[in-house]
Amino acid sequence: MTTHRLKLPISGMTCAACAFTIKRALTAPQGVAEVYVNRVPGYADIRYDPEQVSLAQLVQQVYGAGYSVGLTTIELSLETKMNKEWVPDLESALTQTPGILSVKVDVEAQKVTISCISGTLQHLEAVKALEDAGYNVLEPSKIEVMEGSQSTDSRPQQSNGVIERTAFVRQISTLWKNLVHKTSQ
Repeated sequence: MTTHRLKLPISGMTCAACAFTIKRALTAPQGVAEVYVNRVPGYADIRYDPEQVSLAQLVQQVYGAGYSVGLTTIELSLETKMNKEWVPDLESALTQTPGILSVKVDVEAQKVTISCISGTLQHLEAVKALEDAGYNVLEPSKIEVMEGSQSTDSRPQQSNGVIERTAFVRQISTLWKNLVHKTSQ
């Protein structure tokens, strides 16, 4: 049994009974090996088998118990011209990344919208996952944190009315590759 470990941010817990309710809800599905709930910072540490229970099912269990999960939406523009036939492969490649709940691809707008658990996926990791799947990201167009957190717009600054996206993305990609190369040594 291959297990994944996930720290799930949960809001709405006010007492020990809340933590117990969430723990009971999260241990109900088959495939959950271990759950630890801490109400003060508001999270559940879960070890589960992704072949038996999905991340979406775990999130639904929390919502079903009456609590909320912190979610983040990352919207990325693609440089690669999209084809509708590629969408299932792209969605499948991205949903294999831990922490991603769903992926929506807008072929006409050349955008990918990723819904993930807050704190599990950084925008550079999303860019890398898309690049690993064979797509070039034009820019990180929008990152929005749900459940009471602030929205962040991470677009590059405009210069003479033109967004310098390509240079920005290439600079970030180079920095990311250098970082990954240095940490793998």
